[in-house]
Amino acid sequence: MAFSVQKINPLDLQPRRAIGIGYPISGGKNTFLFKSTYESREAVKSNLLTFFLTGKDERVLNNDLGSPLREFIFENINESTLVRFRNRVQQILVEQFPRIQVIDLNIIGDSSNASITFYLKYAIRDTSYVDEEIVIDITQ
Repeated sequence: MAFSVQKINPLDLQPRRAIGIGYPISGGKNTFLFKSTYESREAVKSNLLTFFLTGKDERVLNNDLGSPLREFIFENINESTLVRFRNRVQQILVEQFPRIQVIDLNIIGDSSNASITFYLKYAIRDTSYVDEEIVIDITQ
């Protein structure tokens, strides 16, 4: 009889302790509501979304946070642009998110709307978390 061992991040063993800030941040005029994340898989997903949706140099006190992907929408969206975009996303994941293992990365360009959408399906290394996914639309 074979047994399957489920790998769990130690942070997930404390169910009532928040480990991150969820995305999206909501709120109204002059108020922000932060949703806490309680599982490492939620925190990783939120960190990915925050990183990719924040432009480079957009954060005043943390200029290193953010991706340069918005620069691509000011170029002609063609096959060459999409290949470079894909390579840049892969490079960012290796450099900024070494715990992410890419399962599928699909890039779709729409020149009529000057937008690039990417679909990322991933696993988190050293855990049993697989088939996590995000979809990000970058529009001019």
